[in-house]
Amino acid sequence: MTKTTQEEIKWEKVGGQGNLDAKMWDFNKDGDLIGEVKSKLENVGPNASRLYEIENTDGIFSVWGCSALDRNMMAINVGNIIKISFIGLQKNPNTGRTFKNFEVYRKA
Repeated sequence: MTKTTQEEIKWEKVGGQGNLDAKMWDFNKDGDLIGEVKSKLENVGPNASRLYEIENTDGIFSVWGCSALDRNMMAINVGNIIKISFIGLQKNPNTGRTFKNFEVYRKA
């Protein structure tokens, strides 16, 4: 192995807690999110949540998971082109709890 100094080596960070440059998508303000799934991260943050990173022509955006979104995203792979639509807050008829509901579409 050739001896090199730290300055001569180009480093690329791996792992971690997602792309810190990614902005959070605001479904109430921005509407549907359409783009390519760049990553699906688990156990992120203090609540060990899922975090999805989606890239479109405006950049990379993060979306926090929730039960309804996580269920739909199980059928999605990194690299898929998707559309996430926020349906709104809905009440579960069995439990009476309010939850955020989403629909997810994959490019056929």
